[in-house]
Amino acid sequence: HLRGFRSGPPEIGRRMVVSGDRVYVSLGYGEPVTALDASTGKQLATFDGTDGARELLLTDGVLYVLADDMTAAEHEERKAEINRISPTLDIWYLFPRKPISMYGTQRIVAIETDSGEPIWKRHFVASGEVMPTTMAVDDGRVCLQTVSRVVCLDASGGKDLWQSERPVARSRLSWST
Repeated sequence: HLRGFRSGPPEIGRRMVVSGDRVYVSLGYGEPVTALDASTGKQLATFDGTDGARELLLTDGVLYVLADDMTAAEHEERKAEINRISPTLDIWYLFPRKPISMYGTQRIVAIETDSGEPIWKRHFVASGEVMPTTMAVDDGRVCLQTVSRVVCLDASGGKDLWQSERPVARSRLSWST
């Protein structure tokens, strides 16, 4: 209730998961996943290859991390730019029509939580290709939505099981956006 409608990153609710006596969280944008003791907050481990963690899902002792290559410094630069411009605007829609990158090139990393060892990685080509909050894990599958496809991966190895085109309207009337 203290924030405006749709303010903040859409994946904010997927940046932390808890299992038993452990909390898995990225302690900042551009940062890797850290395992914390749930009762003390003591840092137990930091997982290699998870820098830029955006979303975390945990099932059956495997942590699935959607991450990108945008650094903490780039996040701070983007935030500073938005904070510099926003107070000068009388009306929000006057925000300059200059693109501000929200995501870097993404990847999914599957990690065995007990050992901290990576099981597999899957890289995506385009910046921001995976749509926020669309990744789901169940029954040995990782499913997600990209800009133009629905993708299903094998949860144990990251290999494609299937993909399906997802028709997207490339332009719409402004009132429908």
